Amino acid sequence: MPIHIEVHSAPSYVEAIYTGSLADGEMGAAAGEVTSLARKHGTSLSLADCTALGDSLSLLDLLEFASGLAKDPADRSIRDAVVLPRLPFWDEALRLWESACLDQGLVVCSFYDRKSALAWLLGPPKPTP
Repeated sequence: MPIHIEVHSAPSYVEAIYTGSLADGEMGAAAGEVTSLARKHGTSLSLADCTALGDSLSLLDLLEFASGLAKDPADRSIRDAVVLPRLPFWDEALRLWESACLDQGLVVCSFYDRKSALAWLLGPPKPTP
């Protein structure tokens, strides 16, 4: 699986860095692993860095990721920031993906840069619309 997972402390969050093209099912499996590690380390924060995936990342991959996060109702306390490559078709697709996540009770937000993603993730929680 072309994914590297790190656990950060002070502040505590789990980061998944996707480093190559994904096979079917790998995005959901990684989401489950991140959630499990977050729970084990007592954090509800995760960062998914998908920038290296480029245009190989699809909306289906992101929906699979959300599905992997939402499998266990206890995991819905996870706040997940996702850093994506800036591609022309993403803006509308991301609004759809974020809506699908919110419908499943997930707190997610997508970004095109790591700095903004970490600021949102590590900042005070904001109510969802």
